[in-house]
Amino acid sequence: MGAGWFLIPELGGGGDLHHLHDLHDDPHEMDNRFNDAALAGHRCELQDMIASRPDDACATLPQVGMA
Repeated sequence: MGAGWFLIPELGGGGDLHHLHDLHDDPHEMDNRFNDAALAGHRCELQDMIASRPDDACATLPQVGMA
């Protein structure tokens, strides 16, 4: 996978909050490509990379405001 792709996984809950974006073609992150079947390989590669580094995960922070 080329540079410029990033994945934001949902780390809890049961919602559909995953995001996969191509910052080269979509610099404003408007097109979430997570469920795009054509990108399944890229998605799996990034998910495996994240799973291989569990100690990098940040602690859950308290909710602020209405978000």
